[in-house]
Amino acid sequence: MGDRSLVSEPPDPPDPRVLEGIALIRRRCWFQAHEVLELAWREAAPPYKHWLQGLLHGAVALEHLRRGNPRGAWGQWDKARRRLADVPRELAGVDAAAWRDALDAFARAIDLPERSRRHVARLPVDDLPPLPPVEDWPLP
Repeated sequence: MGDRSLVSEPPDPPDPRVLEGIALIRRRCWFQAHEVLELAWREAAPPYKHWLQGLLHGAVALEHLRRGNPRGAWGQWDKARRRLADVPRELAGVDAAAWRDALDAFARAIDLPERSRRHVARLPVDDLPPLPPVEDWPLP
């Protein structure tokens, strides 16, 4: 981080790390996106920081789900939803509100809260809606 001052608004031109992180999310490389976006997040101040946190938590939620950890996915998604609730609708070409809504619909469609509860309790999920292929998961 060095002696850079905190950034409260998206830089113009956009931070290349943020653009790379968004591109990684769109390629479904959620773990890598988190790694890249975290570097920009550390230098940010609200409200830009909150927007970046929403992206980070959303990416991590999808990575947890991909790895078979619905409890981790639910926890991260809850954090993403809270962060994305109070940020500008669009930054760096990402409609954060639309992605939040798409992720919310996705979580409902797969019954993520119940999937998470059963995961913790080590109960079967056979009667829950199946997970769609990763290629159909929502992207910003």
